[in-house]
Amino acid sequence: MDRQSYNELDQIYRRYAEGLYYYLLHLSGSPSLSEELVQETFYRATISLARFKHQEVKPWLYKIARNTYIDEWRRRKDGSGFLSLREKKWLAHMEPLK
Repeated sequence: MDRQSYNELDQIYRRYAEGLYYYLLHLSGSPSLSEELVQETFYRATISLARFKHQEVKPWLYKIARNTYIDEWRRRKDGSGFLSLREKKWLAHMEPLK
């Protein structure tokens, strides 16, 4: 990653990390899990930065965050879940955005 890309990603992180945290906290109900998911979201954003088509940053990040949350939910749905019943019903009908 070149210096300019690093600076751009740093600015994006500073601008959106807190909002993503609260979005993921609303979904998961877990402060520690929300922190982990924010980090995973930015990890995935960094990896896919080369494919980023200069679309709006906020919807792109929130789509990554949502898909990260759904992936984590699927991984944990074996009984060690962290979701409320309402969230489980809601997610049962969701599929990751492509």
